[in-house]
Amino acid sequence: MGSLLLSPASIDELRGLITVAGSHSTSITFGFPTRSATPNGSLQLSLRRLDRVIEIDPENLTARVEAGVPHPTLSAALAEFNLIWPVAPMPGHESLVDSVLSGLALGNSGLFPDLRHWVLGATVVARDGLIFQAGGRTIKNSSGYDLTRAGAGAGGLFGVPAELQLRLERRPEVDRVAPVTLSVNNEAAAVLALATANLDLVRRLSVAATPAHPLTARLTLAGRSEAVDSLSSHIKTQHSVSDDDIEDRALTLCATAGDSLVSWTAGPHTCLAIARELHRQQPASAVVALPMQRRGFVTGPEPNRIAMIIVGSGATPIHLPDGFTSIAPSKLLVPPSRPFAVVPLPS
Repeated sequence: MGSLLLSPASIDELRGLITVAGSHSTSITFGFPTRSATPNGSLQLSLRRLDRVIEIDPENLTARVEAGVPHPTLSAALAEFNLIWPVAPMPGHESLVDSVLSGLALGNSGLFPDLRHWVLGATVVARDGLIFQAGGRTIKNSSGYDLTRAGAGAGGLFGVPAELQLRLERRPEVDRVAPVTLSVNNEAAAVLALATANLDLVRRLSVAATPAHPLTARLTLAGRSEAVDSLSSHIKTQHSVSDDDIEDRALTLCATAGDSLVSWTAGPHTCLAIARELHRQQPASAVVALPMQRRGFVTGPEPNRIAMIIVGSGATPIHLPDGFTSIAPSKLLVPPSRPFAVVPLPS
């Protein structure tokens, strides 16, 4: 028997499906069925019909949405109130539930780069059909165990989020993008220092490369017009600003290429060092380091060599099985059958 794709249109329908699956010990996965990725008899769950923006509260900077709402739909609804949800989905993340369950979406904020900061609460359906509230509806009224934060990146371990309560912010007056070609090793450190000294204006810093493109930093700036223009001008005078912005291309390669994908978590300076070394030794098809988010992604045909470069000399090497079989599969970032590993490093 193959897998069955079901798409509930309400919390009650979702609860009913999960209750039936739980009573029959049926496995639940998310997205669309694939022949190689899901076990026979599993339940494929799609939340694409739970796609409503329920409420937007401009005064308290919050919104209540159904978990399957697409990112563009939410952005369009918030734009009417000059608001944004400053979270950047990874390639392949079509809806908010994709980003929340994977935990791989990135906050577009230098001060608050963690996705979990921007999710205040959730209505969750547990495996036995119990519906419970995690977190709160406003910024200051949550108490007790923080299951909202625990659930981000848990892949549905604590239940399926049906509704999400989001923290918003007002749309910045202006925004700019400044790609910087990193010609020398210490230039990356200088760019990181500049970013950390201007966290109120620098929304995001990425360092990306492919074998055909040099290591390039991308600074995303947002805020008051005078301050952003001043910082942008400073960057242009201190660094070689490039028109070749490869972050999007490198991220897309990481998300869609057929090679193994490795993600790491580390402190900002370690993120930069890993990206430089991966680019220098070139075992990768694409690498993207996000120092402020303390995360990086790399894809390539030599996963064991990549992992050893990430771990670095003097560190305890991790064991990778032959063929780099799945260590921590992320079904919402890449095809479920694709090898995937997470390498945590000290901050």
